[in-house]
Amino acid sequence: MSVHLFLAVLDRDNTPILQVPLVPVGEDDTVMIDLTLATAVELLDAKVASSPSVYLRQVTKLSNEWVISAYVTLGHTKFVLFHPSRVDDATVKIFFGDVHASFIKYYMSPFSEGPNIDCNGGFSKAIIEASRKLYRYN
Repeated sequence: MSVHLFLAVLDRDNTPILQVPLVPVGEDDTVMIDLTLATAVELLDAKVASSPSVYLRQVTKLSNEWVISAYVTLGHTKFVLFHPSRVDDATVKIFFGDVHASFIKYYMSPFSEGPNIDCNGGFSKAIIEASRKLYRYN
């Protein structure tokens, strides 16, 4: 498995709004991510119902190598991050804060086209920039 970082943005109905590979992924990785994301969404819904926090930390762990962390906005938009387990919790929390700030910026833009928040690719670029800054990927 070669995937290192992947972010999915889901609406309140768990429909993917945007999926951003933060490092290049292969076709096999995309299928694996979709299956893992479907499983994580079920666990995420249960965790959202039981936690008042917006940052849900680790939703699930895949083997000892991979972790799925989540952040839920007050409007129930969900950010789901697939990342290595070696990345510390504080770094993930800062990353989600940066992504949420970018989400608000692009979602509230008068040029935003409803649920398609990434109409010109700016939101994806902001997410990738935040991942480079925090995870030191080139």
